[in-house]
Amino acid sequence: MKSISIIFLFLIALGFSSCSDAEIHPRDYAIAFTGDATDIDQNGVTLHAKMINLGQKKITEYGFMVINNKIDNEDDFRRIYSTKGELKTSTYETRVLNDLDSGFVYLYRTFICSNQDTILGNKIRFTSKGSGEVIANDLSPVQGYMNSIVRIHGQNLNGNSKYIKVYMKDEQATILTITSNYIDFIVPRIYTAGVFEVNLKKGLKSIVLKQKFKYMLL
Repeated sequence: MKSISIIFLFLIALGFSSCSDAEIHPRDYAIAFTGDATDIDQNGVTLHAKMINLGQKKITEYGFMVINNKIDNEDDFRRIYSTKGELKTSTYETRVLNDLDSGFVYLYRTFICSNQDTILGNKIRFTSKGSGEVIANDLSPVQGYMNSIVRIHGQNLNGNSKYIKVYMKDEQATILTITSNYIDFIVPRIYTAGVFEVNLKKGLKSIVLKQKFKYMLL
């Protein structure tokens, strides 16, 4: 799937609110403009975009891609907030309620997918005031062996799996499932029995669970 980056200086000059479909000639591909972020508070941020041209190809997915300027490469938009299906309105928005660090500058852009193309909008920056706090409450079960499946219970745990890690006695575990309320992982190999801490790392955050895991040898 090829990627087309749309950069129109005259759109920036006209501004997000003044763009209209009548100013753009019909094209095979869609055109979207990323708007300014709004409602930036301690709970999250609202991202906006506007369709400039629907194009001739059926839209199958649309949404926003976000990066943290401090820890990400600008070409690696690691957080994707998307909606599957055909876009039926000229404007759309997404409220992001997790995975944002307070005081950090984020870069985001809209995207639109058809069966053939991925169209990328212009880039917009905003400074986050934070989002829902990542909470890791407890483990179940609290004892087991190598390859046992363990669940971390909590809140706001979801995010891109590339930036979510679980460690037990400094050994990285294999993560099976990530949701907002729990993470399932496979207990790694440890060569000595004992009671060990479980450390959850999510982006820049690191949480050591109060509950420890009793590791037993087979």
